[in-house]
Amino acid sequence: MLAERGGIAVRIDGFGYWRPNDAAGWKSPEPGSLVAYDFKPWWVVDIRMDVENRKNPGAKYTVYRLRPADVGDSADHDIHIGWTNRQYPQIINEHYGLCVHCNELLPCREMMAEQAAVRDMKNMARYETPGVCPSCEEPVTHRQTSETFPNVVVPIGPPVTFHAGRRQCRRAMEEYRVKVGQPESQLRLDGGEPGV
Repeated sequence: MLAERGGIAVRIDGFGYWRPNDAAGWKSPEPGSLVAYDFKPWWVVDIRMDVENRKNPGAKYTVYRLRPADVGDSADHDIHIGWTNRQYPQIINEHYGLCVHCNELLPCREMMAEQAAVRDMKNMARYETPGVCPSCEEPVTHRQTSETFPNVVVPIGPPVTFHAGRRQCRRAMEEYRVKVGQPESQLRLDGGEPGV
């Protein structure tokens, strides 16, 4: 998990950005604030500013001592988390919602996984029809300049064909070329064979 942009959202690998539904503000938390971390509610017990880290000399951290919201005053489960560059945990309302299945703040990891699956399925559908440019989702005719690649989004799908003469499609094609690992264009301006 990676904190991004000063308490606004948290980047979760594979899911995108997470911000709790019950976020309360955009300011830095103080001791006594209720914050979201790792999909759970935590109380801020203490804050230490400008703490140096042995692994990253010269960098100054703000270290938050956090206590799970459901353990009361017991310090047995406290954790210390450090953030840099004005990053901090997101403050949440004291009346917050939890998922009844996993007891995590909403949206929980399961909900985010479902959203990511729907997003990925929509993206994959663009690469399943032969002869249709996945960028603009329009057919590529034999009269149009095009370029075809192996399908790395849907490995058992048909080859992927992009419009090479359209600006928006060209940009998507160049990004796809990096995914495929093809170093140069198969098209030549003089009409000759590539690599010759």
